[in-house]
Amino acid sequence: MAARSTLTITVTGEQDPPTPYTEKVRHTPLSINKSLLAGVIDDTFDSLYVIDDAALAASATTSHDLQTALDRYGNALTLTDVALLYIEHKSDSLASSINVHANVTNGFTNLLTATAAVTLKPGDFLLVGALTADNLVVGAANKVFDVTNDDGVNAAHYVLHVWGRK
Repeated sequence: MAARSTLTITVTGEQDPPTPYTEKVRHTPLSINKSLLAGVIDDTFDSLYVIDDAALAASATTSHDLQTALDRYGNALTLTDVALLYIEHKSDSLASSINVHANVTNGFTNLLTATAAVTLKPGDFLLVGALTADNLVVGAANKVFDVTNDDGVNAAHYVLHVWGRK
């Protein structure tokens, strides 16, 4: 049986009390369902990198190398592209925020430019999906992104999941 990973996102908006413009529309659901099967073509993945609770000291930065990081079996990821990337600043983290950015050396600039950063407060997450093969390409000089704890006092805790192809 092929490995399977399913991502489901449901967003529902409600306005209370209704306005004259939304009197009949109380809920506006948006549902996105994507499935990734094991493989190396579009809508597939063959590598999964998971950190369920990464701790990051106050003001610290850690780098994630998408080619040399080890999977759960101790093998180097050696990804050629990323299908889906999920980073969440855990809601119970005491740090005020973390930011995700490309590393100065060999930065993963297909995700972010060398000078751009995404700031995540506790409970926030970053989800990037490129299910078409060779979209978020990883290479020898385009493979590392950093997570920095913006809080100078408190440790940060975050979750990282990367679905990729070799």
